[in-house]
Amino acid sequence: MEIFEQHSVNEGACRFAYAALQEVDEMERSFRQETPERSHAIPVIKGRLWSNIFKFSLDQKNFIEAYCAIISNPDLESKYICLRRFLIVICEQKATEVLLLL
Repeated sequence: MEIFEQHSVNEGACRFAYAALQEVDEMERSFRQETPERSHAIPVIKGRLWSNIFKFSLDQKNFIEAYCAIISNPDLESKYICLRRFLIVICEQKATEVLLLL
């Protein structure tokens, strides 16, 4: 994701994060079956990936996708940080009508 971000290809970074989430979901299923004690790190990884998706979506002004990333994030602290940033950006962009769509 960093390579995409360094070259300002946020859409590629976002797609990469979605692909990583799919891999994490598969890993989570296998950990639950084989080694349940290792599955505690999965929500942290998912939270970081959802936060990245939020950031990349917000940078692209894809406000609906950014909001979906917020509500999908299992990490409450990240969720609140992203929601605060979301509200600041839509107010700065004068895009508050997006709130009516949510």
